[in-house]
Amino acid sequence: MKVTLKHNIDKKGIEIHFDGALSKQVKALLRAFHFGYSRNQKMWYKGGITNQTIRFAKSLKNVIENELPLSEVEIEPSLEDTVENLEAKRYSIITIKFINDEGEKDDIDWLVFETNGDGAQLLGQKFADSMYEGKVISVQAIPKNYIRKARKIFGANRIIDSAYQDTPTLDGFEVIGETSKEVSVELKSNEKENHVKTKEERKEDDLQLMRENIILPVGIEEPFATKTVFIRDAEKIRANNPELQSITNDNLSSASAINLFKLSQMSHPNDYGLEVKRGDLHDHWLDKGEDLFKQLKYPLDDNYPYINIHSGYSSVKPLIQELYWSSNKEKSWWAVIEHYRPIADIEKAIKDIKSLIAELENLQTQFVNPKTKKPFGKYKEEYRELEWEKERYIESLDVIKNYSEENKNEKQIDMGTTDFKIGKNLEQFLPKQQLEYLMHLDKAGKQELAPVVARLEKEMAAIPKKPGKEISSPKSLDTCPYSIRCA
Repeated sequence: MKVTLKHNIDKKGIEIHFDGALSKQVKALLRAFHFGYSRNQKMWYKGGITNQTIRFAKSLKNVIENELPLSEVEIEPSLEDTVENLEAKRYSIITIKFINDEGEKDDIDWLVFETNGDGAQLLGQKFADSMYEGKVISVQAIPKNYIRKARKIFGANRIIDSAYQDTPTLDGFEVIGETSKEVSVELKSNEKENHVKTKEERKEDDLQLMRENIILPVGIEEPFATKTVFIRDAEKIRANNPELQSITNDNLSSASAINLFKLSQMSHPNDYGLEVKRGDLHDHWLDKGEDLFKQLKYPLDDNYPYINIHSGYSSVKPLIQELYWSSNKEKSWWAVIEHYRPIADIEKAIKDIKSLIAELENLQTQFVNPKTKKPFGKYKEEYRELEWEKERYIESLDVIKNYSEENKNEKQIDMGTTDFKIGKNLEQFLPKQQLEYLMHLDKAGKQELAPVVARLEKEMAAIPKKPGKEISSPKSLDTCPYSIRCA
């Protein structure tokens, strides 16, 4: 059977044309991932151009034309795993019943950001067969319900995400459409000429900026710092972090804050071959969270801006909001440590976000009628999507600016001991910020780095002073207080 893929410019969607009759299984698969059928035009269609839609259509064409098993069609969730989609109930809860390592019946809940029940069921079944190979008893998908339960699953990071890292293209799609075809071809030409970035590329740029401006405890590297800790890498993780294998539910209280940080980046430590249950780990954070944050040298100011490591600068929240995000009376320290990192340089964060907003505003101009200063009717959807992205950045900017305003006259940084570092390396920050860090070293550390401190003090002395404002500098290493207040 021949399959033809079309990109409908006017309808802003994808069409799939088959030259033969489809089986019930293929029809069910199409409907499960939001494709509708047009009886008049004899084709299947779906609005919106997303990675999921493009990849699905191209793999379905490959499977059918080459008579491969239908299970080889590449499927993934339709939506991103964001707090916004969670609170809007754009998800399904997947309950997997299986035989555990002790040979007993067990069950576990996962979250998939797919609202179609059949699609969620297929995604859950495929995930379960891969995760609990040969041990699955049953899989059940419940869409758009049980928000409190969903929040707990989300907080535990048990999320069925896309298994694909590449960005699919529209190569192989026939472009159709009447009224906007010429304009679209022109826009496409301009994109190539000006190297206009896709949404996925913009997000990766955002995440890279985020990785360069977060506070990380010394000893924390990738994948624990900001990336997903995949179960498929469990053996490698255990080999590179042997200290984690000695931690059990019974001795969590004696585990270091660094090791608890690492364990908390795993969706379920037991699945990585470790002797720690997720529930016990959460309970320990609930009980000792504030002390552990102090050991990690993480800011405890209620309004300090923390950035989501999955969303980047588009999701910056004050600490207090994330501690109570699930509406519980208890502070969710574990949720913050899993999904958020404190911003290192406030001014840099403001500059980064402003540049991201400017990029979006520049992209919006291509969809605006220069005469009316309003978006073209056919491109309102694209314009609004960029506007929505921009609004999220503006909200994050407000959070950071609010904190900055509150602390502009009294900027305090409590950096503690050497169990702390900013972002990638100290050298990327201004002399005053470097000096603040070095002043908090222990006595041995101060003596060892005395030449560096002398250089930084010299650099600070060379900085022109602004009228009415003095740049404070410690008189000596030994008398420097452990809480430096910067003018």
